[in-house]
Amino acid sequence: MPLYFFDSDEDGIVYSDDQGTLCDDFPLVRKEALRTLGEMARDGLPHRRITVKVRNDHDGLVLEVALTFAVETQHFDERIFQINMRMS
Repeated sequence: MPLYFFDSDEDGIVYSDDQGTLCDDFPLVRKEALRTLGEMARDGLPHRRITVKVRNDHDGLVLEVALTFAVETQHFDERIFQINMRMS
């Protein structure tokens, strides 16, 4: 069974996987990378970009999944907001 290493990157801070994970096939590698990314997203806010890079046992990059967070705000007229709140 092949060994894969799931390295993570949170806004440029890289955490290398030095133990690895045995995976039967590539769909399992992909599933594990997405699961790891989901856990990082849940636990890692407010990072702007999180990435999981998967290496094989020959140090070759086989998969990279990333998620970018962006928060946009728009200026609003506070008087209109207050009027709308009173009408609700």
